[in-house]
Amino acid sequence: MPYRSGRQGRPCAGGSEALDRHILATATRLFIEHGYSATSVEHIAEQAGTGKNSIYRRHTTKEKLFEAVVTNLCTPLVEAASRFEKDLSNPLAALKESCRTLLTFVLMPESVAVYRLMTAEARRFPDLVERVQRKATEPYVASIRRLLETARQNRQIRPDCDVENTERAIMGLITGWAVDQAMLGLEGLRAEKERETFFENAWRIFISGVSPA
Repeated sequence: MPYRSGRQGRPCAGGSEALDRHILATATRLFIEHGYSATSVEHIAEQAGTGKNSIYRRHTTKEKLFEAVVTNLCTPLVEAASRFEKDLSNPLAALKESCRTLLTFVLMPESVAVYRLMTAEARRFPDLVERVQRKATEPYVASIRRLLETARQNRQIRPDCDVENTERAIMGLITGWAVDQAMLGLEGLRAEKERETFFENAWRIFISGVSPA
């Protein structure tokens, strides 16, 4: 849908923010529909009803725009993780809620679509996909590792648990099978009750492996 600011010239602060969101939403849709390589900045500008210069002022290259799309998608997850970190009186409980939020996030249709896009483009643009994924997900991963470290210091998990490998293990346990199902378009865990049952079982398995003797 073409963007209409209602005034000529550069938009005011509020209008600029609205245009930012509109450009990202349009770019997200087109990248998902056509892939990274087949989507041009010109096409995004045309579909967004704005000029290429408006996009390039915000994102200097198509790579930067794609990076912004993925980062924007992950922002709610990162913000949720930050909220859980505010109360560290029980880091293991905070970790559980952060992981529960992760499972819900990775199964959102838009998350699945973008992950499928990145998987498809990884062979042609390995450096881009690796860099974008790292930048978008690194803040969340760092939050999980801080919670694990705090839980280890509080003796909620075994002192010999390596934080980095433990983070990787729990991410795989919580999201691995679920994401595989979603990527293949299978039913998987679409129902909230099924997701909750799966999550609680996965969490119990995780706890049984890291709990102090």
